[in-house]
Amino acid sequence: MKLTPEERAVVAQCIAEDPRLKRTLIAYWPYIFPLCAAAIYGIVKKDYLLIGIAFFFLVCEVLWFLNETSKSAKHLKAALIKYDLSNRTKSVG
Repeated sequence: MKLTPEERAVVAQCIAEDPRLKRTLIAYWPYIFPLCAAAIYGIVKKDYLLIGIAFFFLVCEVLWFLNETSKSAKHLKAALIKYDLSNRTKSVG
């Protein structure tokens, strides 16, 4: 079975990752926490510009995360299709 380098990387990442929510939060807290803290501070101080900036960057992070997840999912799907096809040909032959 011949996988592209991107497909191999995604498969290796999926195997190595800990799928628990705790692990995900630990990995992404440096990106999320400061913006949430800034938004809360803006709410307390009624600084609507700070709230808007924090919200904008939180939305940007969510969009970036969804984009990266979508790209990884495409490579993983391609790798799984190749895996399934190679198993089907082995069982037939």
